[in-house]
Amino acid sequence: MKPKRLFFKLSSVTLAFAMVIALTILLPGVMLGQKAQSIGVPDDWTHHSLIFSNPGSFEQAIRNGTFETWYRIVTDPRFNLQQIKQNTAAQRPGDQLAIEAAKVTVHTPKERLDRDWSENLGTNAKVGADQYPAKFSFFTSTANCGNATQPDYVVFNTSLAGSASQASIVAYDNLYSGCTGTVPSVYWAYNTGGTISTSVVLSGDGSQVAFVHTNPSTTGVASLVLLKWKAGTGTVTSPATPTSVTAANYPTCTAPCMTTIPFSGGTTHNDSNSSPFYVYFSDVLYVGDDVGSLHKFTGVFLGTPAEAGSPWPVLVSNNSQPLTSPVFDSAHGTIFVGDRFHNDHHGGSLYRIFPDGTGLTASDTVAGSPSNGTGVGFVDAPLVDGAAGMVYAFTPSDATATNSAVFQFPVNFASLATGTEAHVGAFHATNPMYSGAFDNIYFTSVTPSTPTGHLYVCGNAGGAPTLYQISIAANVMSTTVVTGPTVSSVSASTCSPVTEFFNGGTLKDHIYLSPQTESTTAVPTGCSNNTGCLIAYDVTTGVITTLTTPSSAAPEAGGTSGIIIDNSSNFAGASQIYFSTLSNQGCPTSGGTGGCAIQLSQ
Repeated sequence: MKPKRLFFKLSSVTLAFAMVIALTILLPGVMLGQKAQSIGVPDDWTHHSLIFSNPGSFEQAIRNGTFETWYRIVTDPRFNLQQIKQNTAAQRPGDQLAIEAAKVTVHTPKERLDRDWSENLGTNAKVGADQYPAKFSFFTSTANCGNATQPDYVVFNTSLAGSASQASIVAYDNLYSGCTGTVPSVYWAYNTGGTISTSVVLSGDGSQVAFVHTNPSTTGVASLVLLKWKAGTGTVTSPATPTSVTAANYPTCTAPCMTTIPFSGGTTHNDSNSSPFYVYFSDVLYVGDDVGSLHKFTGVFLGTPAEAGSPWPVLVSNNSQPLTSPVFDSAHGTIFVGDRFHNDHHGGSLYRIFPDGTGLTASDTVAGSPSNGTGVGFVDAPLVDGAAGMVYAFTPSDATATNSAVFQFPVNFASLATGTEAHVGAFHATNPMYSGAFDNIYFTSVTPSTPTGHLYVCGNAGGAPTLYQISIAANVMSTTVVTGPTVSSVSASTCSPVTEFFNGGTLKDHIYLSPQTESTTAVPTGCSNNTGCLIAYDVTTGVITTLTTPSSAAPEAGGTSGIIIDNSSNFAGASQIYFSTLSNQGCPTSGGTGGCAIQLSQ
């Protein structure tokens, strides 16, 4: 039997100690002398880019002299939410497990993914090819419907300009098939006065949302927007308009209200690619822009929000290139971010930056790791394992302009380090390659800080999108890859980021990915010709050569955005997948044709 993803081999006293500390950190208002927040389970793009393999036990950390790093890991809210999510089986609304076991059918391999609902976000609406919706659950073991005091909800940006007839951001509640009434229901929908084309992030208590938008009246300048939502306000086609207040008045404004803080640095500081990263315990937020600067905001959800002054914003990319989404590694106190080109006009660089933004020299705070190809460079956020002390970056163009590649760097890499490179198919000059994901074998590897397992990535940017498996042995990435199935026979068709989810209810480990185009040949069962397709593969055994047929698949026009998966369960309707399509299709639950917000059952 495959072990559940439980890292600690601790005494009950030690585990209790770690969880108490973690819950304290999840209540940053206590630490900052402000009103405490209730504890919930936010899941947004950041929980996919900052991950944690086995950090070992308290006893091991003391014995190895690594207690300080271990402490920072086990008190990181994202670590604890990762643990909770993978090891707590959610119960459907109103279920009694003994009764439910007789009612529902456990999903089995080779079953088509079941579409629970599909809601029209508007014509040409989409979350984005490498962007994610955000899910919030107020409790870890119960799925809460719209009639609950605190219902679960999921948020979608639309990438459309907000107007009186089009929401720029939408949230749904009453999410689950066991709920009464309309499933789902619009929880709130707003016209924020701009276009939101990158991922949103949530506050620790779920009462606020942060995102970047571009306002048509300030062309070329992106703004950080903080929003306090109110249940039951607005619809997709008749959105409410939150009261706009100054940053100074935002902490005390009455929901629905919002504040808009333009990026400093002038009219060129737009943001078409970088999503904000929120740090729970310090109430700060980092986000990049399109001209190579990294911005820092303080007092985001719990204080008085403002953009940090000098030396922020930090000019990271000397060639003023668009930055990826940044990732803050709390275990090592470092921000990692990439760009699309190095300053020699070749492939992208990966940078590491300290939170104080000082000491900006090529060999200190900002350290470049160029791939030196001639293509698009790094577009997606780096993948950071805070426990293993490794950073992974994904590019369609390496130094030779021959290969798509994955790079592994230690978190303390030196300036101009080249890292370890694994080739994953053919080079492409303009087609992006998005991030991969580790399997459960990697996460449950028993040796602390030196995990062994596999990294999966959809590569071959210059050819037919293909799934690759890269072995990690004792924290060292192999340069020899195993080629898996071709997921689309359309050459240079973009493939989504890979998402992994180990279901503690079924003890199955799956990865999910989506080519944006399918062809008339080799179409997975359950998908259609000449359209996108969401595909799931069972990687429980870690043997990729057997993956000739997906375990399940679903047709999705244009492919999918990044996907969010909620709590694990072996009960139908209690374990779902959330994403948007990238092209228009029929949205049967709401009716109409447009970009669809979708929930599928695993």
